[in-house]
This record gives sequence, C-alpha cells and structure tokens, in this order.
Amino acid sequence: MGQNAKVFDTKKLFSVDDAAYHVAHDYNGGIPALAARMGKNPNTLQHKLNPSQNLHKLALSEASAITSFTGDHRIVDAMASLIGRVSVPVPQLGDLSDGALLDLVGNLLSKQGQMFNEFTRRYADGDIDEEDFNALDVAADRIIQCVMEWKKRVEHIHRAGKDERISHG
Repeated sequence: MGQNAKVFDTKKLFSVDDAAYHVAHDYNGGIPALAARMGKNPNTLQHKLNPSQNLHKLALSEASAITSFTGDHRIVDAMASLIGRVSVPVPQLGDLSDGALLDLVGNLLSKQGQMFNEFTRRYADGDIDEEDFNALDVAADRIIQCVMEWKKRVEHIHRAGKDERISHG
C-alpha cells in the first residue's frame, strides 16, 4: 500500500462510487493533481467521480489508473466487498533464507492459533457482536496475508529450483 493509502471501511463507504470519490479527494493535491497524472481534464474527472450525477461515469481503466497512481486500494476493496470477495495484497518478497521461511510458517501457525483462541473467547456467550466481528475479521485478514507471504516464498523457491534445473539440464 502507498504511504497515504487508506483501508476500506464498510461503515464509511458503501459503494464503489463512494470509494472512488474518496480516493481521488484524499489524494495529495486532490482531483487536479490526479487528473494531471492521468492526462485527464480535472472538470471531467470531477464529474466522473461525483456519485450523485449519472451523465459521466468512471471507466474501469480509469479506476485502475486511479488505484495505480494513488496506491490506494479502496476502489478494489469496495468492488471485492460488493461481490463477497476479499482483496489481499500480494507481498513483494526478496530472497528469504530458509530460517526466515521457517519463521514465516511458525508465524502463520501462531496467528492461526491466536485467531481460534480469540474466537473461542468471543463466542463463549453464544453471540458475535460488532466488536467481536471486527476483531475476528482483522485476525483472519492477518492469517490470509501470512498465507500469501508463504505462498509467494514457496513459488520463489520453486522457480529458482526450476531455473537451476534448466541451466544444468
């Protein structure tokens, strides 16, 4: 995520249009600066980002460009949420040592155990209130991110081994 990127908050943003509006307005320099980076007319972009008008609409390529330029993934998160999906960042890993890989697996197992302990504690009364749900949701997202890190590292090892086999084969 970019330095100024915000996390999608389902309590504040209920639609993809709202997410796009807020991403653009929160961008450093606002719509004029974003429009300049995109090579767009600021007034046209402003109209496309206005959720209450129906004449101009933001194209998917423009939404992608806004996400790319801002480093803010709330548009993607809103789209995913709308269809019952989750947007997960894919980690950019350098070369991890074998020890770091084992630490990653241990971290994953630890986070999984913590999440299930938290669930047991919070569900002891037979109810999951808003605070409980939010805490469990964050815990689950952390596990998903950890799994994605592990998956990326395993892919890196596989590709490195495959390259090695090809060069010696």
